[in-house]
Amino acid sequence: MAVSSVSRQGRQRLIRQKVRRRKIGATLIAAVVAVGAVAVFLTTRGEDQKPTLAAKPVTRTTTASVGFKSSAIATTTGGALDVYAEPSTTSTKITQLSPLTEYKFARTVLVTEQRDGWVKAILPIRPNNTEGWIAASSVTLSTTNYEIEINLAKHTLVLNDSGKPVMEFSVALGTTETPTPVGRFYVTDPIDLTKKLDPIYGAYALGMSGYSEVLTSFRGGDGQLAIHGGMWESQAGTNPSNGCIRMLNDQIVQLASIVPLGTPVIVTA
Repeated sequence: MAVSSVSRQGRQRLIRQKVRRRKIGATLIAAVVAVGAVAVFLTTRGEDQKPTLAAKPVTRTTTASVGFKSSAIATTTGGALDVYAEPSTTSTKITQLSPLTEYKFARTVLVTEQRDGWVKAILPIRPNNTEGWIAASSVTLSTTNYEIEINLAKHTLVLNDSGKPVMEFSVALGTTETPTPVGRFYVTDPIDLTKKLDPIYGAYALGMSGYSEVLTSFRGGDGQLAIHGGMWESQAGTNPSNGCIRMLNDQIVQLASIVPLGTPVIVTA
């Protein structure tokens, strides 16, 4: 029966060899599938398409931060807005704001205080962060829970909803000669350029109430600040701009689809 015993051992060796071959075959198939997936991914991206910087995944919350208060926004009812130094028509008149902005958006200002038929607002004029009083009867009030925070040292733009971060982007800022000014601003002109990308501003520009503190004019304009697209990926975290905040095109389109006119923009050092 020694022959029979050897035969059983042979069969066992054959079984073990088949099992090893199946394992090796499965591993090779998995590797081929993985390589194919990578090849498809690279092919669908296109050889000339630059990778984009996606927003950092920030957990969205449904409850407001403790002590959070919505920002008040005032929009003209249709006429020009007379602005005074005090909540009285007998006080010094600071300026008159046209009913439409240069880009034909309804004049909208960020309210900082309300008092007996008057609203105090940050004005879209020089010097930056000038405030004045406007008769409440000439505006319609609304609120927003959104706020944009820009940190110059970190080169970050964070969108807050009800006091909590929901998006964060790496941005490019002003040079040493044309720095991005600090202060409290707001969105005045959401300009959609997606149908014809601008060589400087990219796919979208969110015009702001602030101005360059160095340039009095730029590209035929008055040096108005903006958060806009057109940033190269390699520029993220650097300082190549004339004072504006640059983002990747897909990022600015995403941001612009969320924030309304009057959204506060806080720029800190």
